[in-house]
Amino acid sequence: MPSRTPKRPPADPAAFDQAVTWFRERMMMTDDEFSAIEGASHDTAFTIAGVAQLDLVEQVWTEADRAVANGETLESFQDAVGDKLAAAWGADMPWRVETIYRTNVQRAYAAGRYEQMTHPAVQKARPFWRFSAILDGRTTTVCSECDGVVVAADDRWWQGHYAPLHFNCRSHVVTLSESEAQEEGITQVPPRAEAMEGFGEPPAVSRDDVEPDLTEYPAALADAYSEGE
Repeated sequence: MPSRTPKRPPADPAAFDQAVTWFRERMMMTDDEFSAIEGASHDTAFTIAGVAQLDLVEQVWTEADRAVANGETLESFQDAVGDKLAAAWGADMPWRVETIYRTNVQRAYAAGRYEQMTHPAVQKARPFWRFSAILDGRTTTVCSECDGVVVAADDRWWQGHYAPLHFNCRSHVVTLSESEAQEEGITQVPPRAEAMEGFGEPPAVSRDDVEPDLTEYPAALADAYSEGE
């Protein structure tokens, strides 16, 4: 019999297509443009504090996209855009470059996992989620308090506690079957620890409500955005 290639399950953690799609939905804009918008527009924006040149935002977006899609390293990202960002900021700040890299990659992967985890088949088989933090000297108070929380996937708690919860957050969310959740212990009163502003809400795409004027964008940037549609 001819061999068959098994179908990739909806929750396969190696499936990064959703992460790439989510990242390519981000609309690039300058710091000033970002400051002028409100609400849902912030959720679909890609910007860099202190950068006024859209072409530089595009270059950083392109390198971040490579990191999400191809697993490019922090070192590669820094080599590509570190000097240009330092010139725009007026100082060499490698920690800020690292924050841009880690936060965007983590948020994209978290969004990809969220799409997989909320697939109806996955939610039926694994209807509980656990917040999982890396506990070491770098762990923030909010992630430490949330670590190990097990509640239903549709619990309102996740509306403010879906990782990442802050810049450079290393926490993630794990799916559990009902029996696994019962064995680990379902959390009766989850902590009220608050995520940093702009973090903690489940990822959502709002491009139907917010569409950029692509004629104002560099050609490569407009093409990249259109490819994500």
